[in-house]
Amino acid sequence: MGWRTFAAIGVLAVGGWFLFHRTSDPVSSDAKERMTLITEGLDREVGANYLCISAGPFPFDSAGRGIGCQRCNDLEAAGLLERRESADSSEERPHWIYELTSKAGGVYTTEEDPVTGGTGPRFCFGRARVHHLAAAQPALHAFGNMMIGVEYVLEAVDPRPLLFDPASAPLGLEVPTGVNPKLFKPVVTTIRFTADGHKYLESDPGFRYGNWVNR
Repeated sequence: MGWRTFAAIGVLAVGGWFLFHRTSDPVSSDAKERMTLITEGLDREVGANYLCISAGPFPFDSAGRGIGCQRCNDLEAAGLLERRESADSSEERPHWIYELTSKAGGVYTTEEDPVTGGTGPRFCFGRARVHHLAAAQPALHAFGNMMIGVEYVLEAVDPRPLLFDPASAPLGLEVPTGVNPKLFKPVVTTIRFTADGHKYLESDPGFRYGNWVNR
């Protein structure tokens, strides 16, 4: 076999490698076929409340509230609530009343969420929605469901300036980066569908399969 033959084989091999890597797509055809189901499902399940904290209603009186206000201390530290001691408060039985500050005016709401329909009291610093899928696995059929592992990226929609205020750090909300769009870090999860793959059920970030087991 002459050098010209070796050269031709080499060119074909390099060309084939280039073509394979150029045309290979990290998003599986199974995911592409269900892109609308995936994006709408994640928007509804994850994105709608990604930048929200459920708390309230306010004023919040701690007397007789067994569960208490789990995020009130964080909200107070962020300047969104102020706490005053009730007249009957004691060291043995503390009694606090939490009230909204003027700073909370643009983020506290009890209005119906247009995506989930929820009306619970909450502090919302914007909305998040799926910007794109970075990767997706071929479907797995198990446990009576179809499952597709996906890596998705959310973008912030109309984020409030308070989200970027360092004073809001006690809230623990993720701050997006970039200008337009403002994107969050990629998230890996597995989406469960009905067995026929026609209905989105839920996402399960704790379940992995295939070569994503340790991802």
